[in-house]
Amino acid sequence: MDYQIQKKLERLMLLKERIKPKTFFDELEESGMLDHYINTYMPEQFTYDEKFQDDVLDLVFKKSSVLMPNIQEYILENLSKALTDFQEDIKGA
Repeated sequence: MDYQIQKKLERLMLLKERIKPKTFFDELEESGMLDHYINTYMPEQFTYDEKFQDDVLDLVFKKSSVLMPNIQEYILENLSKALTDFQEDIKGA
């Protein structure tokens, strides 16, 4: 890909990220209430809906300045899964 085109694309992606509207969960995370809200009003969805759990933990990971224990566990689980998948791919090759 042409260098100038790649740079323009990178600038557009950064701009897109900056102008993305805040969600309700973004607001809760910024106020420090996301964990409380999820535990109080959505514990079943957080426990049983893997995509929802990944989205929430990804949001917390990206926005939080403090690494909470559940985020550390999330990161380690994803790393472990990625390494297991990689190991299986190597064995199968």
